[in-house]
Amino acid sequence: MIEPAPAGPLPEPAPAPGPVPAPPTARWPRLRAAAPHALVLLAFSGLTVFQTWPVARDWRTHLVGGTNDTLMNAWHMWWMRQALWVHPHNPFQTPLLHHPLGAQLYWHTLAPIKTAWGAVLLGFLTADQAYNWVFLATFVAAGYTSWLLLRYLLGRGGFGPLLAALGAFAGACAFDFSRYHLCQAFAHLNLSSVEGIPFYLLCFFRYLDDGGRKHLWGAALAALYVALCDYYYLAYVATFSALWVVGACWSKGGVFRLATLRDPTVRRALWVGAAAALCCSPLLAALGAHAFPAPVNTMHGDSDYYVDAMGLLGPDRFSAFAGTLASWKTTVEKLPGNTEENGFFLGYLTVALALFGLVRGIPDGRRWAMLGLFYLVLSFGIHLSVDGKTDLPPQYLVGMFALLALVTAPLRTAGPRRDMAIFLTLATIFVAKVPITVNGSVWMTHVPMPYALFKSVVPFFSRGGMPNRFELLTVLAMSVMVAFGAAHLGRLASKLSLPVGAAVALGLAVVPNIEFLSAPFPMMKVGDTLPIFDIFRNEPEGVAIFTDAAVTSEYEQTRYGKPISHAHLSRVPVAEMDLINGRLWKVLGNNEDLTRPVRPLEQAAMRAYLADHHFKYYLCHYVSADRDKFVTGVLGGEPFYKDQYVEAFKFPYVK
Repeated sequence: MIEPAPAGPLPEPAPAPGPVPAPPTARWPRLRAAAPHALVLLAFSGLTVFQTWPVARDWRTHLVGGTNDTLMNAWHMWWMRQALWVHPHNPFQTPLLHHPLGAQLYWHTLAPIKTAWGAVLLGFLTADQAYNWVFLATFVAAGYTSWLLLRYLLGRGGFGPLLAALGAFAGACAFDFSRYHLCQAFAHLNLSSVEGIPFYLLCFFRYLDDGGRKHLWGAALAALYVALCDYYYLAYVATFSALWVVGACWSKGGVFRLATLRDPTVRRALWVGAAAALCCSPLLAALGAHAFPAPVNTMHGDSDYYVDAMGLLGPDRFSAFAGTLASWKTTVEKLPGNTEENGFFLGYLTVALALFGLVRGIPDGRRWAMLGLFYLVLSFGIHLSVDGKTDLPPQYLVGMFALLALVTAPLRTAGPRRDMAIFLTLATIFVAKVPITVNGSVWMTHVPMPYALFKSVVPFFSRGGMPNRFELLTVLAMSVMVAFGAAHLGRLASKLSLPVGAAVALGLAVVPNIEFLSAPFPMMKVGDTLPIFDIFRNEPEGVAIFTDAAVTSEYEQTRYGKPISHAHLSRVPVAEMDLINGRLWKVLGNNEDLTRPVRPLEQAAMRAYLADHHFKYYLCHYVSADRDKFVTGVLGGEPFYKDQYVEAFKFPYVK
């Protein structure tokens, strides 16, 4: 039976099938994906202002640090503007220093990837202001790249996106605002530029895990970036990568076996090494071409700065808490090295959080811990130092053997290895209570450390690498453990609720930020240009200035732009050393060799040298009656200018 048609108009036909509108939360996937990155960058910008105060307040009128090295870094910004923009020139060779020879900057701490920003920033900022901005940006970049690395490791370790992001933020704070980083930033732009290391490791681990060309070339380009910040940091990431792969081989039975070359981890690591070597080859070739004869390190030797065991136990002299205890202030003063090299302290709560993360579980956690410990041992230099002393009672030596035995043979291990570990531990306690004597006196000894062997085997380090700087890799390993500790605590707190867990993981970022807080960063007031600099600047092309203060004169050169006789170089090529060892440089540059008689031929040669190389002025910063007499009597200089800062002489026979 057919149903009758309903009365009224026919219904509208159903619309044709089409795309279903996206829900509002999925309309902007790229924006949602970018939001955490923007928040992290914003957070590290704010924390950088807090941790480096008052740099953000005084950046227009002051120069951060005000040390010899920061003055030199301000000159780097200015020179890169000249070399890359004003008068295009090889930035690693400047005719403006050590005139008339010029200065080579290949083995100098130029940090070109950072100072090249001077070519852009000096278009509207001074060299001091540009340096301050690059200084601040370095902390933001280091925080962000370490967050990227730690978030990846946490995600690979089984944590969800939220806890991975928040735990990584806590770990990144431990890395970015470590005492090592804050102290090095006090003076060393090259050594504070650590942002490339976490990014290299991110690409390195992702390539080991997943392959992919973008990760391979990302690691290679990151290695080049690291090298252009500091050459030693390139050696750091190379040794770290090699040791990581060795650890992976040990977990599978050892390195020296036929299966090693077929191991995908080893093969991918070799590809990373080859790609990095290819990207860095122009720079490495330039270094090799200027490596012999070896440049002279005039600033320090290869083992001068090292970690002191007491420095690990309390804040350094630049910390906000350095003066909290009067007794500790005395200890701090005994620490080796200067302010920027004393960033040893690893914290108390930060270390506890790291150990908690290690105990709760970290993928390859034992490897991270062993690498961190290995680089910490290297950072002690050639001898163990405790409270400024390297002559130590024997319990330290016996204790080191006991610790090594305990690490390699846990107490749960049966057999002679465990017995030896227990025996050495008891022996350490015994010799600490009952001093060992020799001929009626307490026996004191040096406790040798492996850095002496390391620097002789690994290239570059015999040319001035400082052992204390290896602590950077210890800090990196610790930051990984801190990130996992924060994430584990956040997961435990999530049993109450997800917001509570997120708040706990994020709140733990406060621990390193407070524990590593610095005293207010020192700032040097930038003065007005002196009238004498206006005179120099208005001189015609070719006029040069003889000076007596390498660092100050480099910095002052940014005001007038004329070639100068001196330079402040971390490593001085032999030809330049021969130049500055001449008598004219010793007299005018260092106030040396003033009393020896000057024969007429020598006097004529000195005046001819000044005239031939257009040294029209001599600018001096230190008072010396004998030197002034030499300048006027022997060299024929005439007093030309004097104020409370400098004195200038003019050589009338120089055109």
